Amino acid sequence: MYNREPKPFLKWAGGKTQMLPILREYYPEGLEDGTINRYMEPCVGAGAVLFDLLSHYDLVEVTINDINKVLITCYRVMQRNVSRLISILEEWQRVYNLMTPEEQERMYYEKRDRMNHRKKKEIWGKEDELIIAAHMLFLNRTCFNGLYRENRKGDFNVPFNRIKSINFDFENMYLAGEVLKNVRILQQDFDTLTPYITSRTFIYVDPPYRPVNKAVAFTDFTKDAFNDEDQIRLGNWAKEADKLGAAILLSNSDPQSVNEEDTFFTDLYKDFEIFPVSGKRSIGSKLSSRGKTGDLLIKNQYSRLENTKIEC
Repeated sequence: MYNREPKPFLKWAGGKTQMLPILREYYPEGLEDGTINRYMEPCVGAGAVLFDLLSHYDLVEVTINDINKVLITCYRVMQRNVSRLISILEEWQRVYNLMTPEEQERMYYEKRDRMNHRKKKEIWGKEDELIIAAHMLFLNRTCFNGLYRENRKGDFNVPFNRIKSINFDFENMYLAGEVLKNVRILQQDFDTLTPYITSRTFIYVDPPYRPVNKAVAFTDFTKDAFNDEDQIRLGNWAKEADKLGAAILLSNSDPQSVNEEDTFFTDLYKDFEIFPVSGKRSIGSKLSSRGKTGDLLIKNQYSRLENTKIEC
């Protein structure tokens, strides 16, 4: 029906669409020959890697997870009720694009208040999930920088971005809904996912990044920020998955690009391979080639790659 591949249907801080050419070089080789036919993403976010894999590989089992309930609700509604979701957004888009700037701003804050009010319900029914997902996608398109942030009360609190008009990619939403049909979608702590791991599983982990300085410290995807204790728990979980034979790839910040004495990740993942990713989106062959780097790619020994440098 459509001659294109699905891509993320919302913006998310730290989204990996621009890094896909690099990340593909670190996919395990078993994806090509079917040795690896399962995929897991414990912190799915916008799902750039998820949609890339669903578009190019024959996977018999896919599990995605995120602790953010609103985000996961969007995936669930996209999976089972994308047509009705699109109908709601089509009407909101039509109305918004006919408004004055003042009316648009008022509509934004009304939608934000309504989503925050509805998500306070202890139990979300199917209709609640549909309405919350529609509000989330509308706010994601019209809020400042497409950012999702919660305050300590759990309220979405990102301000309006004064967008003059919106144009949802409804075709992409249909495509995303189709490829998500058979995906297991969970909303729980990552350390509960171990029962789904086998020796034929590829796990990509893209958690909230550890801040390298206060200026770039953003971990408030939910009211409970992801801290160093969580990073250590995640590292220990990755080691457990490694023992089960899974192929593992993780992304995170590179603290030594700012402070050479900050060996947090080199200590935590001392038995894994660590590759710095530069500001030019190049991969150094080893830690000594770090230069001006901002990210790390961390992988286990499942399938070694030749040292690679990529410019994009």
